[in-house]
Amino acid sequence: MSKKKQASEETAGAIVAEAVRIACATGIGGVTARAVAGGIGIAPSAVIYYFKTIAGLLNAVHGAAGVTLAEWRQGVLRALEDPAARLLSTGALVAATVTALTRELGPLVILQQELRRAALRGLLPLDEPPAIAIETRAAFWQTLLQHHDTAPDRIAIRRLIAEGLVPFALLDPVAFRRDALISAVIARLEDRLTRRAVLMRVPDPELPEVDQAPSLPQGKRRIIDAAMRIIGREGLANLTHRKVAAEAEVSLAATTYFYASKEDLIADAFQEIQRRAVHAVVQARQPRQQFIASVLLDEKDEERWEIAAMLALNHAAIRFPRFESLALTLRQVRGIDAMRWLRAQGFADADHLDGILWSAATTPIGEYALRLPPAERRAYLDEETERVFSALFGDR
Repeated sequence: MSKKKQASEETAGAIVAEAVRIACATGIGGVTARAVAGGIGIAPSAVIYYFKTIAGLLNAVHGAAGVTLAEWRQGVLRALEDPAARLLSTGALVAATVTALTRELGPLVILQQELRRAALRGLLPLDEPPAIAIETRAAFWQTLLQHHDTAPDRIAIRRLIAEGLVPFALLDPVAFRRDALISAVIARLEDRLTRRAVLMRVPDPELPEVDQAPSLPQGKRRIIDAAMRIIGREGLANLTHRKVAAEAEVSLAATTYFYASKEDLIADAFQEIQRRAVHAVVQARQPRQQFIASVLLDEKDEERWEIAAMLALNHAAIRFPRFESLALTLRQVRGIDAMRWLRAQGFADADHLDGILWSAATTPIGEYALRLPPAERRAYLDEETERVFSALFGDR
């Protein structure tokens, strides 16, 4: 290889590495030619020279993230070849793997999820279809669990819980507390799968029932609605007072009057998104088989923008210390509506830990559904969520 070609490849590699760093820290909205170039001391034009467009660079970022995650997964599977690994229970193995993944590659997991969802919503053309990355992740858990269990149904349930638990666990920046929660959720999973009696945890205070939107001045309501639409459509990185004012068709002065800080606007937008996306469906007492489809899909069987907004808020709460209060709220809220719904289904002994378990299980099911043609999504969601519910909470 000539020195010129080697130098070119090194520059391209440095650009991708810096783009990965920025995307992990700020989200894909923070990846610009200027930001990447400034991080490694080159001209912004060089970024475009190597990757043509930001979409091209984000494709390279997706590929680099996939390679790193694949290497990590291969290392985990190699470690299971040690005879000592056979001494581990299935629950211990799952808890240890989820814990290690969140500690070592948590930001990369969130980045890959963000890239996949952008592709599934048609916002980012990826050279590798999102379904491939999703199937690769599933294949890893399938192989891992086959070392300790041969029952396909139990493997499938544990895989879903493991996949869905990672983004929730990452909301807690305190590692030891996060690790303890992972262990507690996986222990509850094993109890539910084997129908063992469980020690109920003292439940957190439940959120108040919300039957209708709180009374707000018309201008403030329009601002909140505009902020929610922008978050769902473009992500949190693109939310600005000026953009909200234009979307809401109000003056910039009115927007800053009601919300002097972006954080306050985000907090109110989150509460409204939560009310619309989950509370309303829970209170409507949707039939069990149709519950997740009603939460996730709109009348055209596309992902509801409220769910996209919730995901964007979840990512922001993980990445940015200034959203610590949002992360705390998300940790407290996550599972409470699920707990309330489980109780409404007649599962009277469900606690907050069960709510987290159910929420974790259904999170990846939603992602799997979105890779299907719209006409097939609702039936898939109904069938899969009923299967998971029966495995965890049925026949009581």
